[in-house]
Amino acid sequence: MSAHIANPIVVTLWAPDPEALIPFYTTTLRLPREDLHGRTPNLRVGDMHLVLMAGQPQPPLNTQREFWPIFAWSTPDYAAIETALLAQAVPILERSPAGQPHEWFMFPDPAGNILELVNAAGPRS
Repeated sequence: MSAHIANPIVVTLWAPDPEALIPFYTTTLRLPREDLHGRTPNLRVGDMHLVLMAGQPQPPLNTQREFWPIFAWSTPDYAAIETALLAQAVPILERSPAGQPHEWFMFPDPAGNILELVNAAGPRS
């Protein structure tokens, strides 16, 4: 019998001041805060937690790309979140190319962690 991972539970992102990122994640990205471990900020993403820890974000090592997302998720609020990011002048680093079955884009959080948002509405029409 082979083992497999059923569901991720926690993803950790690093930031010099995790508490300063909370408005970006709760207001702009619409993720609810749900702290579980005292002073460490936790955000609910579906059935898992995004934990913000004090430290420096690290770029991916040995990649053939300039950047790569640390964390990606899908949302039915894709268009509203994209609009909120653009209104805050958050740069869109890359978008899904034409002809891709799903719409997505990559962007940095204020600490520099690269994130990816996927349109949960499914394939483009």
